[in-house]
Amino acid sequence: MWRKINILILCVLFIFSNALFSQSKVDSLKSLLKVLPEDTNKANTYLNLHVALHLEDPALGYGYLEKAIELSSALDFKPGQLRSLLDLGIHLDMRGEYDSALSLYQKTQLIANELEDRNGIMESLSGLCDVLTSLQRLNEVDSVAYLGIEMAKKTPVDSVEIGGFYMMLANTAFYRSQYEKSIEFDLKSLSYYKNNFKEQAASLKNIGGTYETLKNHEKAIEYYLQGLEIANQSYDSLRLQAKFHLELGTSNMNLKEFKVARSYYEKAMIYFKKVDDKRLQSMVNSHLGKIHAEKNEHEQAIQKLKLALKQIEEIKAPSNKAYISYEIGQAYLKNGDYLSAEEYYKQSKSLFDQLENSIMNTAVLNRLSDVYAAMDDYKKAYNYLVQVQSLIDSMSLATTEKNITEIEEKYQNEQKQKEIELLNAENQIATLEIQKQEDFRNYLIVAAFLLVVLIGVIYNRYQLKARANAKLTELDHLKTNFFTNISHEFRTPLTLILSPLQKLLQKNTDSETKEVLSVIHRNATVLTELTNQLLDLSKLEAGELNLHVAKQDFKTFIKVLVASFESLAVAQKVEFLPEVGEAPEEAYFDEDKVQKILHNLLSNAFKFTSTEGKVILKVIHKGEQLLIAISDTGEGISPSDQELIFKRFHQNKANESNTAGTGVGLTLSKELAVLHKGDLEVDSEPGNGATFTFSFPIHKSAYTNEQITKEASETSLSIEYLKPIQTNQETTDSDALEKIVLIVEDNPDLRSHMQSLLKEYYQVMESINGKAGIEDALNLVPDVVVTDLMMPEVDGVELCNTLKANEKTSHIPIIMLTAKADRDTKLDGLKKGADDFLTKPFDNEELLIRIQNLITQREKLQTKYGKTLRLEPSKITIDSPEEVFIKKALEIVDRNLSNSEFTVEAFQKEIGMSRMQLHRKLKALTNFSASEFIKDIRLQRAADLLATNGINVAEVAYSCGFNGVSYFTQCFTEKYGTNPSKYIKKVS
Repeated sequence: MWRKINILILCVLFIFSNALFSQSKVDSLKSLLKVLPEDTNKANTYLNLHVALHLEDPALGYGYLEKAIELSSALDFKPGQLRSLLDLGIHLDMRGEYDSALSLYQKTQLIANELEDRNGIMESLSGLCDVLTSLQRLNEVDSVAYLGIEMAKKTPVDSVEIGGFYMMLANTAFYRSQYEKSIEFDLKSLSYYKNNFKEQAASLKNIGGTYETLKNHEKAIEYYLQGLEIANQSYDSLRLQAKFHLELGTSNMNLKEFKVARSYYEKAMIYFKKVDDKRLQSMVNSHLGKIHAEKNEHEQAIQKLKLALKQIEEIKAPSNKAYISYEIGQAYLKNGDYLSAEEYYKQSKSLFDQLENSIMNTAVLNRLSDVYAAMDDYKKAYNYLVQVQSLIDSMSLATTEKNITEIEEKYQNEQKQKEIELLNAENQIATLEIQKQEDFRNYLIVAAFLLVVLIGVIYNRYQLKARANAKLTELDHLKTNFFTNISHEFRTPLTLILSPLQKLLQKNTDSETKEVLSVIHRNATVLTELTNQLLDLSKLEAGELNLHVAKQDFKTFIKVLVASFESLAVAQKVEFLPEVGEAPEEAYFDEDKVQKILHNLLSNAFKFTSTEGKVILKVIHKGEQLLIAISDTGEGISPSDQELIFKRFHQNKANESNTAGTGVGLTLSKELAVLHKGDLEVDSEPGNGATFTFSFPIHKSAYTNEQITKEASETSLSIEYLKPIQTNQETTDSDALEKIVLIVEDNPDLRSHMQSLLKEYYQVMESINGKAGIEDALNLVPDVVVTDLMMPEVDGVELCNTLKANEKTSHIPIIMLTAKADRDTKLDGLKKGADDFLTKPFDNEELLIRIQNLITQREKLQTKYGKTLRLEPSKITIDSPEEVFIKKALEIVDRNLSNSEFTVEAFQKEIGMSRMQLHRKLKALTNFSASEFIKDIRLQRAADLLATNGINVAEVAYSCGFNGVSYFTQCFTEKYGTNPSKYIKKVS
């Protein structure tokens, strides 16, 4: 008893002394502010004031933080920007402004990367984990946490950072109801917090929370009190102490100690209101509502719980919303309002389904059964009980709790276990050594006998085999060199055949001649593909084709590959049925090799399937193996051909027609499958189609370290790729000046893939079809449009024609995607104004490079028109829609030159565009905003007048639309480097 009182007195004295010290420090910093100039020292002083005040007076502290951000930005003081923005991210996270906090942490990561500030990078990643956890984007949290752990291991950062990321992994495991895994990660994080009281306390709170979820309240309170005692030793852990009060309130409430629980809740609420933390205020109110419910005070319970629900709906916290909705349902059920109870239970069930929380789903289903039983609807009540039993069969809470206890004991006794295992190993080694000596004597006797008997035979056979092997090796090298050399030699004549053929096809109009030339062109293209396949085979034989395995999202990969064949299926009138539900999100594979195999198999399936037939692709996940079966309804393959189908240059005799292949593709696919530690098999009956099954391992252990060339990005927030293309900043007309890429694609998987590929470099917008794409392009005026060729309502060619014909969008470069870019379609698209074509499945890097090249070309166009405006603003030769627009804009500004009331609003109304459309059009063509464009033309006309008419400066200023001479002089000096008076003397 006296020990607790002494501890309490010491804590009070500690806090009091710190408060006095803090106040003295604040006064000193405020005095320092009065004498400091507007430099980096003042920015740091603002930041130090925020740190000193953020616990005692959050509102005042936030005011100093805003000043630190403003001054650091004005001075371009990157370290100051980094520290102040990181603190702002914490503030936004506490207020539940998660989207803003997420964007801010991405920005701080860029700044920290630029400064090579590893601690800043770690803090940015940690902040991202916190925000993503609040948004329940658990997979992304795992990705960022693992990225942080890997980076921390490679760089000299505080071990606390590593512990923090393990705690994030513990949180995501907890939200997935993986309680054993959660405690395992928390114990791991605890091992990194040996010298940090605050973080030790946080880990203990997490472990206590897990036990509380498992209804072991006494064990939970034990961990909470242990953590609170540690937290009290850290002066900056007020928030953590408040959270301990909240958790202790919950545990005591569950033990029916309502008075103690309410006391803890009231202590926690004081802090949460002070820092305006809506989420935790909501949690306290929900628990107070549960106390009212337990005491049968139903009206008060519902009132408190609905207040909690209102608070949590102001922020994005689906887990909290689910629990509160469940408790409101409980209160209504106890009050006999069954319809209201049903409504809130169903709302909570929907959210728990999304969160994959099996335990709470079981509770909700039980309560829904009670509701329907109370309403005499026994059929529905029974159905819900059946669902409960199904869930219970699929999990065992008791087993989970037992396993958690074993993990904790294993953690505590790990060293002893290692010593026991070492001793047993030494005993076993001694026993095996004795046995080995005895076995060796026996083997020696047998080996000596066999050696005497067989030595003569071995010697003779060795000589014969050596001569035969030498001859076979020589022949193999000759064959490989022949294929390699002849394949390389084919490329030059094939190029000289294809290029003239294309010219002849363009110029020749005779249908008969054109048909013959098309046959030649088609077969020359096939020969080119065969050449490429022969080169791959020669590399395989020479051992020069290696695996480059990485952990990647296989589900996205296969969906994108499938999407690239949908247009071909429509064109050939073949029903394409992909079944990719079992495709894993994470798998180790070589994307290039797997794509070649599947592309070859799908191409063959479509080639040998007649109109109205079917092609089926099915993904089957079996343990550490992945099977991909591709079936068609073609003529099938005879048993004799099946034995030879993977041999080089073998062709199915049943298919000796114009659809037959060269006999190389399946050979290459088979050998690539074997290279990938897998296999390719065929199953077919004549007349019933064929099924090719490609199987390969997707687990890391199946490949060597040399074959695993990289770890795929655990997150889109990888440091190396968080460098978007820089754009000039506009401060007068618009803040949205990032390069915009509009994706127009009707397939959602392919659209999502392109969006994830481009989002780190550009601002990406999406349209679901050609009609929507035209509307979005007119509204957004993007920098580049990437469109599919075949789409419902409006296809890619019509979209291209519409955008190129419209003055608002005529300048936008367009890339057209197609699964099968035949010559006529390609030419038609190019005639309608398409700037580039890309064939599906496309290479990711190639798409990025093509977009960047088109943007670079537009930037060169900006330079051209910028020079034109400076040198001869009213003498533009009209050769293109862009020059027509520039001419029109110049004429409008010239007409209103002397009108000082001519603003951007008047400009956009007269030219017939919205403010944003005009701004993006001018910016794309001249790199001027609308206001800069008007001012630049006014200044050029003023320079002409000063140089030729000899009128005074004031007259020139007013005649060119400036309201005052001083402002005119300032603008003129900025543009020409001298004031108007000196300019007159200079030109005269």
